[in-house]
Amino acid sequence: MSRERDERISLMQAVVRYMRATEMTRPGDNVLCALSGGCDSVAMLLLLQKAAGILKIQISAAHVNHRLRGVESDRDEAFCRKLCKRRGISFTSLSGDAKALAQRMGKGVEAAARELRYTLLQEEAARQQALLATAHTSNDHLETMILNLLRGAGSAGLAGIPPKREGIIRPLLALSRNDTKRAVAAFGERYVTDSTNESDAFLRNRVRKTIVPNLLALNPAVLDTALRAGEALRMDASLLAEMAKKQNPFVEHKAPKKTLANLEKPLALRVLSNEAAQLGLELSWEQATALWRLACGQRGGRISLGNGVFFYCRGPMAFFERTAAE
Repeated sequence: MSRERDERISLMQAVVRYMRATEMTRPGDNVLCALSGGCDSVAMLLLLQKAAGILKIQISAAHVNHRLRGVESDRDEAFCRKLCKRRGISFTSLSGDAKALAQRMGKGVEAAARELRYTLLQEEAARQQALLATAHTSNDHLETMILNLLRGAGSAGLAGIPPKREGIIRPLLALSRNDTKRAVAAFGERYVTDSTNESDAFLRNRVRKTIVPNLLALNPAVLDTALRAGEALRMDASLLAEMAKKQNPFVEHKAPKKTLANLEKPLALRVLSNEAAQLGLELSWEQATALWRLACGQRGGRISLGNGVFFYCRGPMAFFERTAAE
């Protein structure tokens, strides 16, 4: 066997082992590969095509053109189309105006592009009755953990990228970015480079170029240890979420203060956050803690949570209420 063939088989087997260990797919599943044309997504497409017979799945690909980089965006779309034609893989091209969406939603262009991309891809996956596969690697997982740490996330955020969630699977999480480069080379293919990936204007790029290399220098196995840490944190977060669901004292957004005060703090914070989420709010750690302290106190009061929602403690009861802001 040639070195390239050995490489293809070794990397494909690593992906199959991880997908089976995390129960990503079942025989007969359709899998839509999100194909940007970058190294990671090309590697995923090639490895999943090779693994399709073993896993008994059918694959297709879709590319989203965000219309953000002019000629470069069109180049990427054409590259993906030609790659899929050459490899005999069904291909769908999707497009949208990320800049217009950013202006409409009052968000940054990067955040709007991500939302647009996932919306279009998930709609296409639903149309094809397929799981959506994204090409996140162990490097992406570590970068996400660091970014969420910088933002002050709890255990769910610090757990990084889950292997599967709500119809989305990440087959390459057990591979590094170096592995995906090896895979593309072993298949004799090329990939395109997004010029914005080198821009220091984006925090993720700065984390990728500065923090991650330093962590790898301190511990060459940090990508693997981050995966294990993420799994442990995800299990803890899942258990806490289940406990919060079972012990939630709120009925129609009202609960006895005494019951809330008697909950352990981590459980109480999760209960309060879950209740706020039903009203369309995402509480910060500081907000959830403030609500809990008010519920534990002897005096009444209220806290504004934004969007016309207030948390009140009045008499023996604590409750959320949507009201006109004063």
